[in-house]
Amino acid sequence: MKLGGIAYGDSFFGRQIEQASFWRYIEQDNILLSGARRLGKSSLINRICENATPMGWLARMVDVQDCDSAEMFIAHLNQAFPTQDISSHLANLGEQASFLLQKLKKIEVKGPAGVGLALELQGAAVPAWQVAGQQLRQRLENTPVLIFIDEFSVFLQRLIHKNKAEAESLVAWLCAWRKQPNMASRFLFTGSICLTALLEKHQLHTYFNDCHDMTLGAFSPSDAENMLIEFAQRRTWELKPITAKDVMARVGWLSPYMLNKLLDEVMNAGEDRLTESRQSLRVITNDDVEAGYDRLLSKRSIFIHWQQRLERDLLEPTLSFAKAVLTALSNSAGQGLTITQLKARLAKREPDSDKRSVLLQSVLIILADEGYITTPNANKQVQFLSFPLQDWWRRNHV
Repeated sequence: MKLGGIAYGDSFFGRQIEQASFWRYIEQDNILLSGARRLGKSSLINRICENATPMGWLARMVDVQDCDSAEMFIAHLNQAFPTQDISSHLANLGEQASFLLQKLKKIEVKGPAGVGLALELQGAAVPAWQVAGQQLRQRLENTPVLIFIDEFSVFLQRLIHKNKAEAESLVAWLCAWRKQPNMASRFLFTGSICLTALLEKHQLHTYFNDCHDMTLGAFSPSDAENMLIEFAQRRTWELKPITAKDVMARVGWLSPYMLNKLLDEVMNAGEDRLTESRQSLRVITNDDVEAGYDRLLSKRSIFIHWQQRLERDLLEPTLSFAKAVLTALSNSAGQGLTITQLKARLAKREPDSDKRSVLLQSVLIILADEGYITTPNANKQVQFLSFPLQDWWRRNHV
């Protein structure tokens, strides 16, 4: 049971359909993996890495969130794939290497605006990162490698703000690499900032038109229930299916992170109950779930990053408007609020109706992309995805 960070080994649970989809797509495509925060994207990538070697791949997950330049980005990739690892992998594959490389042959496609892309380095004013990148590509070109770039969106956003020209040059260069004929390497890009929205915002999405867009959603109810029951058993607790469903109902959106956080607090509440009552029957009760939920909401560290994230990424007046939307939704019951209701509640913040509509539309897209709220349903209603986040926001924002 993992309460934060990457889930390794038997702490990883489920996602069988997603893993099967990945292996089906990766033979012919690179992948953009999108999904809201705390859904386990990094854990899924790590599990795929663990399973890659028996399937003939050399896989590495490269976390680039601390990079702020193309040179630093390429350096991280180089460090992840030393020459010795490549040689050892090919030696271990033996005849399997030729068979796998034949399967990975790819049709050449055109780049943005129909322009064919090439990697030849011409002229004297070639940036140092491109020289290093060309050497990296040449080392990897005959090896079946999976290059999993984690937190790519965090890095790219930082680079755009620092040097947009270099950011566009880097994504164009990566696009050219991926689109070389008979490419043996495959890329997967992901990040805690919605990558698709970031690329569209800065008009860089055409440089990723060769990538399959794969979305990671919440757990299925069956996976969530089975995970809760199994993880409870590991701490010698019996969690009956009906009580597991109560835990799931409290969470709402079945994020594995939030499910595990709540289960941990529920079991802690159960331990306190047994100590006070001097009982020994280790069966989780509905009262434990109630007490655990209240404990969860008292843990500021679990929720405050959602607020800090907005404050880091949004400027005024968008920031204040986004907070006001969340506050209005946190005070709603049932199915949330319609867009019309939100517009009415935000009239004092922006009196001009047309400006308010435009700003609200923009904010709703941002909040949905980042996993705060749902997209509008058929009745144009939106609501919080996570019930604990909604309750915490209501308790801590006027």
